[in-house]
Order: sequence, then structure tokens, then C-alpha cells
Amino acid sequence: MAATVAVATPGFAQAAPGGLPTLPGPVNDAVEALDPGQTSSWDRLDQQLSALADEAAADGINLGVSVQDVNPINPQGSVDVGSGEQQSAASVIKLPILATLLHQVDQGKASLDKTITINGDESNIVDGSGELKDRDFPQQLTVGELARLMIQVSDNSATNFLIDEVGGFAPVNNYMASLGFGDLNLGSKMMDPDNSSEGPNSISAAGITSFLTQVKRGLVLTPASTSRFVDLMRGQQVDTKFGAVVPRENLANKTGEIEGASHDSGYILLQDRSVALTATTSFDEGRSQSDADAYVQRAGALVLESLGGTPTG
Repeated sequence: MAATVAVATPGFAQAAPGGLPTLPGPVNDAVEALDPGQTSSWDRLDQQLSALADEAAADGINLGVSVQDVNPINPQGSVDVGSGEQQSAASVIKLPILATLLHQVDQGKASLDKTITINGDESNIVDGSGELKDRDFPQQLTVGELARLMIQVSDNSATNFLIDEVGGFAPVNNYMASLGFGDLNLGSKMMDPDNSSEGPNSISAAGITSFLTQVKRGLVLTPASTSRFVDLMRGQQVDTKFGAVVPRENLANKTGEIEGASHDSGYILLQDRSVALTATTSFDEGRSQSDADAYVQRAGALVLESLGGTPTG
């Protein structure tokens, strides 16, 4: 499994001796093969994640992981393991949609206080994740509430209304391209309700992690919108992936799953060190989402331990 590691100065705490008892096999074998005195913590994490990706591949699951230090002054390094491959985005594409909306707010072109009347018979009301589809109609919701639903409960219907609100696919893709993230592509509404698809929704682990890093460093949005972006992710209610192993008070994330793929992307936020990280998976017909989620959880646990944190669960 191809991997790259970039190191500025060692910054991570060393993992506890003996590694993670819940991460047996190749991962701990790789840890034991390292000489802590000769290996930076970023190299150590690279070895651990590479071993985990190899184990996943042998299990019929393609795992990509990307981790970057988000410190804007003295970033410590990054690790990428199989993370450059394009993947079906699933609901992780909702992060670029949110950033586009907040960018338009920053420009005075949109307002989170704007009220949208939803009658319930719109094509934007779709099945899948979320709660809006099950409410009594008509509903009057602010753009800000739709954004909360899109991120925190991954509401597909709310997402579709917000795609219309920002002006469709082009504003999202053009904004991502202007930031240097052309591999983050929105080509379809959730569940493609009106057959308006212009192509697949796609991401790469490296691309979405680099995007999140730039957001957290304050290079994308105003300070107020940057805080709102991260705070919405902090309120994530889906805890089947990173949320199963990283304490909620230290996590801001957005999950995503679609047939044959399951991802998580966000931030681990500790008092003296924070990183952006993404784990993407695609898997064979004989594997399940829960199988893939287990590898996403293990990747999150390894990153948390490299920061000196203790996984939950």
C-alpha cells in the first residue's frame, strides 16, 4: 500500500508501549518493528496506518487515510496512505456544500437567517438519511437550520434545498476549484430526485483533508464562518465511525456512506494539538458497511493515540 509521510519537526506524543490492544495483527507487528528512538511519531503513525491499510486490503476493503496537522504557524507534518484515489463521496460532499454556503454568507450573497417555506411535495424531499422527510408540512426553516440538518443528521432533503440555495452544482465546484480542490466534485443532488445528475459526487481522502486543513487554518472563510463550520461538525450525531472511538468533545466530523463505500472526515481537537483526518473505504460485494466502519474506527483510534489521546469504546 503506497504511503507518504511529510515531517517538519516531531510533534506527536509516542503511542503507549505495546500499541493498541484492540488493533492486533499487522498493525502491532509494524509498531513492534519500529525503534522509537530512531523514528518520529509521524513515521510511526505512517507505519501503523500502512499496516492497517494492508490488512484491510487483504480483507477485501480498500482503505485510504490522510492526516494533516492544522497548526497554521508551525505545522508538524502529514501522513497519506492510499489517499489519492477518487471515491464516491457519499455524504462527505456536504462539507464543500457547507463551505460554499458560508463563503456566500461572507460575501453578503446569502443569509443563514433567510426563511424557506417547504410544502412537502417538492422533489427535493427524498428518502435516505435525515429527519426532514418525516416532518409534518408545510415547514418554515431558516437556511441555518437546513445547514444544521445537513451536517449533524446528514439530512438528504435539507442538502438538496441548500444546493438550490447556493445556485446548483457549478458554484460549489467552481469554489472548490478556486481553492485548489478540483477533485472534490458535486455532480448530483442526494438520491438524484429529478434526474439532474451531471456526474458522480466524488472526493479523495487527501483532497478533503487538505481542504479541511485550509478551513481550520482560517485560509478559506472569515473567522466567524470558520467557527460556524467547525461547530456544526462538532454537533455530529452519527457516531458509527470516528465517533465510536474519539470522545465527542474532541471530535468535529462528517460521516458518509453509500452502497460499497463508507467514510469519515473531520478534526481531532485536543488542547495542544489538532489534526484534520479522513478515512475512506470502498469494499467488495462480500463485505459489509460495518466491516468497513471497523477499519475507519481503527484508523481514528491510531491517530488519536498518536496525539496522546485515549480511544473510547
